[in-house]
Amino acid sequence: MIERVRAFWNDDETSNGQRVAVSVIGTVLGSLITVGVLRLPAALSGSGDRSGSDSTAVVNGTHEPDAARPTTSTGTVAEPGTTVSTPVDSTSFTVVELPSTVDVSTTVRQPASVSLFSLDAQSGGWGREPMSINGQRYLEAASYASCSGSSTREVTYTLSGAYSTFSGVLGMRDETPAGAASIITIATNGTQILIQEVRPNQHFPFELDVSGANSLQLTVKAAGDVDCDSGEGPAIGNPQLH
Repeated sequence: MIERVRAFWNDDETSNGQRVAVSVIGTVLGSLITVGVLRLPAALSGSGDRSGSDSTAVVNGTHEPDAARPTTSTGTVAEPGTTVSTPVDSTSFTVVELPSTVDVSTTVRQPASVSLFSLDAQSGGWGREPMSINGQRYLEAASYASCSGSSTREVTYTLSGAYSTFSGVLGMRDETPAGAASIITIATNGTQILIQEVRPNQHFPFELDVSGANSLQLTVKAAGDVDCDSGEGPAIGNPQLH
């Protein structure tokens, strides 16, 4: 190949323009070889037989013996022209700058559940104490002796839209005499969402949607012909807001 180039250069028929073009091409190729972009075959580069211990490879534009060649992550010698990257240290980390202020304008979430009795009543109130409803004991419960006549009792609690459900159990205290009856009404923002008649030896679990409600009203109205004494009558057990 080199001999052919020399013959072309020395040929009398070769013009000066052609010689300039060859010279430019040679300069460009030489630059590419120097920076390692272009590799010459072993026969032209003079590196010798690569199968032996004296074999060389171009590393960053420089001919290096195999012993000096970089290795891959698996420990094998990298082939010529292979880009070898060093793994990032596992202890490296990126520092993220946090904002100097945090927006706390969003609504603060309430606990998973709270007892209705932990809220202050706007008006009224039931007698609150541990009691049994249809054989089940409740430590959080309330009742009101309203079983006959025109007796009515109402209590209102403020929710301020902070809860989504209201649950509990309705019934009569176990001490209530047979024949007694009452109607318990539950309302939010003045709208009734549950009306339940209760009698002795009955219980009615409930779970109501109170999302967005600002107020919760519980009303008890007598519905039987048997009077209730203190410690008897309609009751609500384990009233919880979620």
